[in-house]
Amino acid sequence: MTVFSITLEEAEALSEFFSPESFKNIGAEGYFTLGALDDEDFVCGVAQFFVDQDEEGDFVGKLEYIFVPEEFRGDGAGSVLMYEYNNVLVGSRIRKGLIELPRDKQEELEGFFMSFGFLFDDEEFPVYTVPVSTFTDNKAFDGMSVDGCRSISYLEEEGFLRIQEEVNIDAPTPEKDGYDEESSCFYDEDGKKGLLLVKKKGGCLEVSLLGCNSKEPQKRMLSLVLYGARKAEQMYAPDMPIKIACRSSFTKELMRRICPDAEPSKCVTGTMRVRQDSL
Repeated sequence: MTVFSITLEEAEALSEFFSPESFKNIGAEGYFTLGALDDEDFVCGVAQFFVDQDEEGDFVGKLEYIFVPEEFRGDGAGSVLMYEYNNVLVGSRIRKGLIELPRDKQEELEGFFMSFGFLFDDEEFPVYTVPVSTFTDNKAFDGMSVDGCRSISYLEEEGFLRIQEEVNIDAPTPEKDGYDEESSCFYDEDGKKGLLLVKKKGGCLEVSLLGCNSKEPQKRMLSLVLYGARKAEQMYAPDMPIKIACRSSFTKELMRRICPDAEPSKCVTGTMRVRQDSL
C-alpha cells in the first residue's frame, strides 16, 4: 500500500467515492491531503491535515479528517495514512500533532489515535459553526458601538505584537502574517487593549483568539466580534461559516447569548508529541 498527495483534479475524480469534506481545502495554503492506494490501484483512504501555529506560537499539524470506506477497513489504510502524517511532521520539524474528536465518537475512535501517540484531554468544549450573519443580524448586538475598533491591517508588526502580548501575556506571540487582516481586529484606547484574531481555513473562518486586558471585558469584546463579523460579511458573504471553539467561560457565555437555540458539537482535544529524536 502506498501514499500519495491528492491534487484538485484527482479529488474531482474521487468525489463520487468520498465525502466532499475530504477535499474542500485542497490547494489552500497550509493544507496537506493524502490518499492511500492499495495493490490494485484503488484509493482506499483519505486524510487531510493543516499546519498552523497554536496559542503558544509553536507550529502544529492539526489532523482535520481521516476516512476509510467500509469495504477497505481492516486492511491497514488508516494506519498507513497516520504513519505518513507523522513522517510529514517529522520532515517539517513540527513537534506537535493535534486532533479534535466529537465527544460522542471518542470511545469509538480514541484507541486508534492513541496507538499513534495521541493523548486526550477529558475536558470537553463546545464548538459552534455558524454563518457570519449570525453576528451581524442579531438582537444581542442591538445598540452596540464599534467605535475604536479597527482591522489589524492598520497595525505595523511591532504594534501587533505589543497588543497581543498585553492581551495574551502568557503565550509567545505569533506574527501577524497568516491571520485574516480585515476581519481580525483590535482596539487600543487609554491603556485598554483588545484583540480578535481570525484565520481563513479553506472555505471557513476560524477564531484563534478573543481577549482583552480589561477587568470588565464583555462590552468591548462584543464590539470586536461585531466589527470583525461586519468586515467578514463585506469581504465574503453573509453565509460564510465561522467556527468558534469555546474553551473559555467568556466565549461559552457569549455564544449561549448569541445562539441560544443552537446545538454546538461537543469535542475533546488530542495531542501528539513528535519524538524529539526523530527531528
